[in-house]
Amino acid sequence: MSAPGLPPARRTDLGRAHTAAAVAGKLMLQHCGVCATVQYPPREVCCNCLSDALRWQETDNLGTVLAAAALQRSLEPYFQAQTPWLLGSVKLDCGPVVLLQLPTNCRKTGSRVLVTQHIDASGEAILVAKLDDRQQ
Repeated sequence: MSAPGLPPARRTDLGRAHTAAAVAGKLMLQHCGVCATVQYPPREVCCNCLSDALRWQETDNLGTVLAAAALQRSLEPYFQAQTPWLLGSVKLDCGPVVLLQLPTNCRKTGSRVLVTQHIDASGEAILVAKLDDRQQ
């Protein structure tokens, strides 16, 4: 478990690479240099062509909420203090489905959202969504 007051910080090498690629206000995902597939979660090889020519690049961040769920209980002290924690899946217009934190005004299936990377209190990158104001 993590230290009280901090989110979990245990990451794989790919998770650390995701954090290193994070740029405030931008979405950085792996793009294949061979077939141009955008992928999430991070992988060692392309999920489409198995090339290892993957680069972290700024990615179109517009997507559609597929599902939302509230985390009601957790074994992690940080999340215990934050519940309910709204999580969701978003299908990005550029291809992959990402799992992320949703604000309450984005919980409706079909909502158009902008996805960004955010550095959490443990210093790790997480994906968060916000309502696309342009749809108003």
